[in-house]
Amino acid sequence: MSNKTFVDGLSTLAAVNGFADQQLAALKGQAVQAWGPPSGYSAEQTLALGCLLPAFNSSELGLVEVSSVDTLSAVAPCSGWTQEKRAALLQRFLQQSLLTPSSLGAVQLAGLGGFLCGMSEAQVSQINVEAYRLAAAMVGAVSCSPSIMGALKSKAVSSFGDVKNWTASELSEIGNVLAGASAAELKTLDPSAMPFISPSAIPLIPADRLAALSVTQLRALGPVNAAMVTGEQAAVLSQAQREALSDAVGVAVERAVVVVVKETGTAAPLKGGSDQLGILGVLVLVLPLLFLTLAP
Repeated sequence: MSNKTFVDGLSTLAAVNGFADQQLAALKGQAVQAWGPPSGYSAEQTLALGCLLPAFNSSELGLVEVSSVDTLSAVAPCSGWTQEKRAALLQRFLQQSLLTPSSLGAVQLAGLGGFLCGMSEAQVSQINVEAYRLAAAMVGAVSCSPSIMGALKSKAVSSFGDVKNWTASELSEIGNVLAGASAAELKTLDPSAMPFISPSAIPLIPADRLAALSVTQLRALGPVNAAMVTGEQAAVLSQAQREALSDAVGVAVERAVVVVVKETGTAAPLKGGSDQLGILGVLVLVLPLLFLTLAP
C-alpha cells in the first residue's frame, strides 16, 4: 500500500474496530511510513487515526498531540486499549490541556469515557464531586479494574450519600459504578430498588460480594438483572440464594409469555419502558444456561 493510498483510505480504515493484532501492527507501520514518528503528529492526525491508535504502545501514545477531550471520546469505544495505553493517552491529554483531575468539568468527565479507567485511585479521588454528580450517568457506563471501580464508588458516595440510601433512580444513574461497592454496602441496598440496578453492572460485581446479597434482595432483582448473573457468581451462592435467583427469573418469564401472546400481535411496554419482546428475547437466550447454572 502506497502512502497516498493509506492516507486517502484512512477515514475508512480508522473506522474499523476489529482488525487483528497483525493487521493493526501493519497499519501502524504504514502510518509511521506516511507521517513519521508519533511525536510529530498533529491533533488532526491523532484524531484521524481513530481505531488504529491503540496499535501504538504506551510510550508512543505519550508523545502524540491530544489536547481535546473530543479526541479521547472518539477513540474510547475502540478495542485494543489496555490499562497502560489508556493511562498514557489520558496523562498526555491532561498535560497538553493543562488540566488536572480536580479541574475536569462534567462535560470533560463524560467525554473521557473508558479513559477514566486510565486514572489512578488517587486521581479519581481528586475528581470534583459536583462534576461527577452531573456526569454520573455517563461515568456509570465505564468498566474499569476493581480498584478504580471502588474509587469511583467512593466518589458516588460523596455525591449521592451512603449506598444504603441510594434510591432506584440513583442506582440507575450510578450504573456500573455499583460494582465498586463492598459486600457490606451491597447488603444494605433496599430490595425495592434492586430491579433498577443497571443490568451491565451485575456481571461486574465480584462473585464473593454478590454472594453477600440476601435471598430477599436476589429475588427482587427482577428477570433481566437475575439473568445477568454469571456462572462464576452463581457458583458461590448458597442453595437458598440460587433458588431465589431462579424465582426472580421464572416469575418474569411466565408473565412475559402471557402478555406477549395477544390477538393484536402487539404488546404494550412493561413498566419502566422496556419492550416485552426485547426482554423475552434476552430471556429465551439466557434462561437455559442460567437454569443449568442454578441447578443444585
